[in-house]
Amino acid sequence: MINGINSYSSYNYTNTFSNNTPNTKSSNTVNETSNLVSDKSGAVNKVLGYGVDENGFFTSDFNEAAGLPKDYKIYAKDIENFVNIQTKSLLSSY
Repeated sequence: MINGINSYSSYNYTNTFSNNTPNTKSSNTVNETSNLVSDKSGAVNKVLGYGVDENGFFTSDFNEAAGLPKDYKIYAKDIENFVNIQTKSLLSSY
């Protein structure tokens, strides 16, 4: 078995990747800006007292209050459902 593993040690590995790589710096900039949370002035709705953008994500006011970085996008409906479940659980335990 060891001889089988060592039989590949003489194999010559070559780099088959081409140098035609896209400019990752500019594409990363686009991705970084699209991943940022919308400013609170862009809110079209409110959930739990915080602004929600047109895609259903909390705006920057939620991230500021929660102490989250600006690149954390939190889907508002998920948090609203979580709060509702927790509230119902607490009420049903009494």
